[in-house]
Amino acid sequence: MKTVRYSMMSQYFLRWLLFIDLVCSQFQSRIHVGDFGTSFAPADPIELINTISVSSQIRCAQTCNVNPLCRTFDYDTLSKRCRLFEGEIATGQVNRSAAIPPTSRVSSIAYTQQLYLAYNQTCDQCQVNRYLLCINNTCQCPPHTYWNGHMCLNEGYNGSLCQNDEWCRNDKNLTCSSSHLCGECIH
Repeated sequence: MKTVRYSMMSQYFLRWLLFIDLVCSQFQSRIHVGDFGTSFAPADPIELINTISVSSQIRCAQTCNVNPLCRTFDYDTLSKRCRLFEGEIATGQVNRSAAIPPTSRVSSIAYTQQLYLAYNQTCDQCQVNRYLLCINNTCQCPPHTYWNGHMCLNEGYNGSLCQNDEWCRNDKNLTCSSSHLCGECIH
């Protein structure tokens, strides 16, 4: 009888572990870690989400990962400074110069189309998804990003290519011109 009880307890424990693993895997991300001696310069200063002090680069990565707006971060191992940015690494610039401490490095969260399979579905499909937010009862792109038909990309700045106004940073009063470039709306 004790063997049966132990076996049932083991099954419940294993199911619990599998459930925890499933939930945790929903929050996992693939992170590209750059070289030391680099810092990130976003396309616009408005993309800096926060500057905090944390004990390690892993903590900085975790902080970025739980924030759906964060796509890029840099961390200095000496000063413990962690900077979180909205912009994808490709929309800004990775700087390398003698002025940048050799203890600083840029990292970014990798994005693929498969992360957005729940786009436009009901919110129960994206409850534990850092890449999409529940807006008006459907899974939508986070603020300052747009849907390109496959995934959520950062909205563009002055001079960025666009197909419509959604591709341009509207909080900076940018719209898509007839020449398909983001620019300031002139009335």
